[in-house]
Amino acid sequence: MKLNISRSLCCFSLLILFVLSCTRRQHTKEEIEQAMNNYDSLIVKQDPAAIAQAFTPDGKLGNAATGRENIRQFLSQITRFKVIEQSSVTNNIQIRGDSALQQGTYIQRNVDTKNDTAKAMGNFTCKWKWIDGEGWKIKHIVTTPF
Repeated sequence: MKLNISRSLCCFSLLILFVLSCTRRQHTKEEIEQAMNNYDSLIVKQDPAAIAQAFTPDGKLGNAATGRENIRQFLSQITRFKVIEQSSVTNNIQIRGDSALQQGTYIQRNVDTKNDTAKAMGNFTCKWKWIDGEGWKIKHIVTTPF
């Protein structure tokens, strides 16, 4: 009798572990904020390959480029200025399963080849996608200067 109870408890425990391992991971707004902070720091580093890897394989950089390789090539052509500051402030984050929508504002300061500084500001909308083994990646980001 004792052996049957132990076996039943063991089977029940295994069933619970199986069910828990199959449930979707609950994502947080803090994860999205951290992913955007990482993206901001990549913009300052101006490493086109690293920035492209922040996107999904079919990710879109506004209407300028689609796909990691095209994003990398597009960003490689931008050499006329150096980014000295990039920051963003989130106004809203909505998470649904493995997708998220983030909206906010950004500020970017640049120095051109003549040492003139410029400041760009605007709104952004970023669609994120969770990729197992990689984390949050940008599916599509759009900026609107103001």
